[in-house]
Amino acid sequence: MEYWEMKDESKTKKQLINEIEELRGQLARVQSSDAEFQQMKESNEKFVKAFLQNSIPMDITLLRNGRYVDVSEAFLRFLGLKRSEVIGNTATELKLITAEQKAIFINELNSKGRVENLELQVKTKGGELRDGLFNAVMMTLNNEKYLLTVMADITERNQAQAALVKSEEKLRLITENIVDCIAFVDTAGTYQYVTPSYKETLGYSPGEMVGYSGFSYTHPDDLERVLGLCMEAVEQGRRELSYETRLRHKNGHYVPIEMRARSIKDQQGKIIGGVLAARDITSRRQAEEALRKSEEKYRNILERIEDGYYEIDHTGTLTFFNDSLCRMLGYSQDEALGLNYRQFMHKENSREVFETFNRVYKTGKAAKALPWKLITKEGTELFIENSISLKLDKEGRPTGFQGIARDITERKMMEDKLKENEEKFRILMESSPTAFLLYQNNTWIYANPAAMEITGYTGQELRDMSFAHFAHPDDKDILQDRAQKRQKGEIKTNLRYEVRIIRKDGTIKWIDLSSATIFLKGSPAGIVSVVDITEGKRMAAELLKARKLESVATLAGGLAHDFNNLLAGIHGYIEMAKMDISADSRAHEYLLAAEKSAKQAAGLTRRLITFARGEEPLRKQCDMGEFIKDAVQKALMEIPVEKKVIITENLWPAEVDEAQMRQVITNIIANAVEAIPDGGLLTVRAQNIKVSGPNQLPVSEGSYVRLAVSDTGEGIAAEDLPLIFDPYFSKKQRGTQKGMGLGLSVCHSIVSKHGGYITVESAPGQGSSFYIYLPAIIREKSVESMPRQEGIPGVQKRILVMDDEEVIREMMQELLKTMGCQVTTAQDGLSAIDLYVKARAADQSYDMVILDLTVKGGMGGVQAMKRLREVDPEVKAIIFSGYTDDPAIENYSQYGFRGALTKPFNREGLKAILENNL
Repeated sequence: MEYWEMKDESKTKKQLINEIEELRGQLARVQSSDAEFQQMKESNEKFVKAFLQNSIPMDITLLRNGRYVDVSEAFLRFLGLKRSEVIGNTATELKLITAEQKAIFINELNSKGRVENLELQVKTKGGELRDGLFNAVMMTLNNEKYLLTVMADITERNQAQAALVKSEEKLRLITENIVDCIAFVDTAGTYQYVTPSYKETLGYSPGEMVGYSGFSYTHPDDLERVLGLCMEAVEQGRRELSYETRLRHKNGHYVPIEMRARSIKDQQGKIIGGVLAARDITSRRQAEEALRKSEEKYRNILERIEDGYYEIDHTGTLTFFNDSLCRMLGYSQDEALGLNYRQFMHKENSREVFETFNRVYKTGKAAKALPWKLITKEGTELFIENSISLKLDKEGRPTGFQGIARDITERKMMEDKLKENEEKFRILMESSPTAFLLYQNNTWIYANPAAMEITGYTGQELRDMSFAHFAHPDDKDILQDRAQKRQKGEIKTNLRYEVRIIRKDGTIKWIDLSSATIFLKGSPAGIVSVVDITEGKRMAAELLKARKLESVATLAGGLAHDFNNLLAGIHGYIEMAKMDISADSRAHEYLLAAEKSAKQAAGLTRRLITFARGEEPLRKQCDMGEFIKDAVQKALMEIPVEKKVIITENLWPAEVDEAQMRQVITNIIANAVEAIPDGGLLTVRAQNIKVSGPNQLPVSEGSYVRLAVSDTGEGIAAEDLPLIFDPYFSKKQRGTQKGMGLGLSVCHSIVSKHGGYITVESAPGQGSSFYIYLPAIIREKSVESMPRQEGIPGVQKRILVMDDEEVIREMMQELLKTMGCQVTTAQDGLSAIDLYVKARAADQSYDMVILDLTVKGGMGGVQAMKRLREVDPEVKAIIFSGYTDDPAIENYSQYGFRGALTKPFNREGLKAILENNL
């Protein structure tokens, strides 16, 4: 018996039906003989070929309960199931079909006795819904009825049919709603079909145009040209043709049309007609005309403006520009066209220009007011102010750049000159020892460093102050009055006057103030120059005092000379009288009293002579520590007063006349004791000091021994302080016991003759302090006598020193050489880093780096250390500076340093810090 086999899965519906009918016939023949069916089943090879291995999904189910008895391999592949999952289950249990679909299938089977071409959706194991075409027949085997079902997968066919319907609908919608006019013509150009859009464009309905030649609507002036184009395309074998023409509207006017034509050929390649696409370009023609006029308008504008306009492509090549740009650069139109911007861009800003174009391209944001330097054709420098924006095409895609360039060469030169003048003015202001301030609306708006130095306030603190904030109360009214009048314009001439100010620390300064009126932003303001004349005032007072002392001394000298002559006579007569009078008599006692008074008078004249003649002291080198201790002890002998004596160890020696200086110490201590009659504290302090740089002492720079005698008495009134050293000035009761007012005058004379200085500080209720400065003797050992200096322990050390002062570098180099070190110097941080890196690369690293904290105009020590630690985390370094309160000095370890030194320092201090760290 032959069995039907399905080999091709891509069959048409009709072919599938025919094959299923053939299979159904074969099955019917099998049913006619149970013996034959039994034989077929026993023949495994034939059964597998006919059923199990058939390419169409097939199944056999029991008719009474619908459970699967057997299925083909194609069935299992189609549904993604295993045979064990299918056999014994129903289609609804496997959720292949729904109960509703099962009912439809059974109804079809019951009504016809078979199922023919029934379409149902089947769900695969993976959940996918597939379209199936079902055919089924009943058969009986061993008195049991079965149902043989064949299912063809028609999913793709249905999808293709649905897509075709959708496509046809889309095409219909497109042709009926397209704006362009679409038409089919035959070989004679007669319309066979036109879209409804012709009605809107030309006013004709499709029915009015079909059957008429397309050329009958063409403008007479265009007809010959259009016919010629069509014939030329046919002769050349071109299938496509584009041209512009005019077609007649139903109301008689002509419409500008852009026509695109394509020929249609049959299977033999013969032209049987064509497709026409007509577009109304009325709006475009109008826009083009408007654009032409606009371009002409803006072309006229571009040619008349002074600024240069340009357009460049992505490579930086000029594609369009106006005459002004050519005039700026010195090129003709022909020379400039195609010129790349790099050919006239100054190399100073070439990188900046590239980055600007790149940024504008990436962000789309315009860049404005860019100052660039160009080079003209003649080679001269041209400064421009440039603005750039991105140039886009109709689709918004970048095509290049466009910009405006304004020649600012003259303005730039003026600005540079102004900046130069401003810089000169700034340097002048910043470096001037004269204080300069600006005020407006009764507020300081500028102060140079000298002003900050004089007032003690920072610039910000001054800017927050009113004009007269730091004026002395006695001078504030006059300052405010004149400032207000100046700002109102009532005072126009320069004024100069001397006033007092109170510094931030409370000290009083005398200043010479000069002011003038200027205008800032249209409003009057005042510029004030201030010179600190405190020292001048003090020096003038000292000079006046010296002249007064000189005048009085001259008088006192003459009086002393005459008085001595008188005393000599008096003393002689007393001596003779004593010889003639008994020692037991009352008169002898009177003579003794008179003699004592004469001796006191003689002492007074000696003091007058010392004061008057300025008797040169007989000075000799003295151990000042022992001398002061002895003089103070004797001056305070048998005086019941609380005292404190503090004498610095290793007090420097000085050359003094011990007798005269003992007199000074005795007088000063006597005054201090008298200032505390009811008890108090007397403090004597002796110490070494160095006077250097600007100071308020009228002595030269150098080393001094300072003796300070302080009391806790009532103090000296402010009005008496300037007179304290005047001869015969005294607040004491007059007399030989209470004083004649010569003590402090004599002290002043003696100290001055020693090359020293005496001064006093006092305030009512706060006691008084007298300070005596005496030049000290510090004898340096000669080079020959100095012992040979030992070096830093260990091998010879390599030291790198960085300081911006040449004198410091040379001093450090020589000082370190005495310690056996090999020294290299650098003038700033960058140079030091370079030297360190090179030495390290040469395997000659430095053992220690000594860095100056601040470098004028260069990298200082802290920044250099940070970079050095990046190069060598183990670098050893010391920071040194004249600033003692800088954080890097106070907390040097936080910055990576091993130690810190403050200038000035001695050799022993430097040596100690090196020994501790090497």
